[in-house]
Amino acid sequence: MASLLRGAVRAWFSSGLSPRPSLAPSLPPVPLAPPLGARGRKRGTEYQPKNLKRKHTHGFYRRLATRTGIELVLRRMLKGRRSLTH
Repeated sequence: MASLLRGAVRAWFSSGLSPRPSLAPSLPPVPLAPPLGARGRKRGTEYQPKNLKRKHTHGFYRRLATRTGIELVLRRMLKGRRSLTH
């Protein structure tokens, strides 16, 4: 039964003539999904800023917790940066 239905669907898609498969006229037509691509997707929702996560990741206390973080803060001090960390 499944192979008969599969063959009917395959024949329907390959013919492209009738809106319904000829072997199963009682079935409703299959809705075609819109193609997925760059034009169909919503863009620009990747970055959702969170101040707490930013401060936990790039903050002053996090920088001073490691040797390389201390070096980074010292480099910024020597360069004269107004903002050392977040």
